[in-house]
Amino acid sequence: KIDRVDNKSNDEIEIIDYKTGKKPDDKKLKKSLQLSIYALAASHPSLYNRPITKISLTFYYLQDMEKVTMKREEGEMIQVKQDIVETVTQIRQSSFTPKVGPWCNFCAFRMICEAWQ
Repeated sequence: KIDRVDNKSNDEIEIIDYKTGKKPDDKKLKKSLQLSIYALAASHPSLYNRPITKISLTFYYLQDMEKVTMKREEGEMIQVKQDIVETVTQIRQSSFTPKVGPWCNFCAFRMICEAWQ
């Protein structure tokens, strides 16, 4: 669910996602699948129908009151679409390899996870 969409000049839009945690490093930010999916959705004719070049993507970190804005390119969107198709295929095959880590303590699926059985 997109938090906020602002109309900008020249028929551009800015998609803003508010974050309560700390800002990750720039490399992780640039690869954000979440923002890429928002850009794909906003470029679709049934939503905002904007070209990727007219969509700004922003994470707004409330803790530090810091705004990080970026754009995506058409080439990046091809890879994002492939990643989405791959993930959907894995979901349909119920192919979930556990990735054990500190997040496991908060996981709702821990009691059925093969890593904990």
